[in-house]
Amino acid sequence: MKKISATAIAVALFAAQFGLAGAAAADARTACKGDFERLCSNVSPGGGRVLQCLKEHESDLSSQCKEALVDAKAKREQGKTGEAAGTGGSQ
Repeated sequence: MKKISATAIAVALFAAQFGLAGAAAADARTACKGDFERLCSNVSPGGGRVLQCLKEHESDLSSQCKEALVDAKAKREQGKTGEAAGTGGSQ
């Protein structure tokens, strides 16, 4: 049970470090959980270590994880574009 909790925390931290939020983060956590357990379970969360581990194993990530990360990054970029467009608008 502790391993599952540690995995959940690590994957959540990974999503946060990747700048993901909301549904995109949930999708990435779900899609990448197995990859984290398989490739990075010995990595202590924090300080960007989980993200670095997954980046180092990018070629070994499942297609589901890769797709979720690409989708999440696109949603993140769309959010940034929307925020930037909204900063100079009328009140």
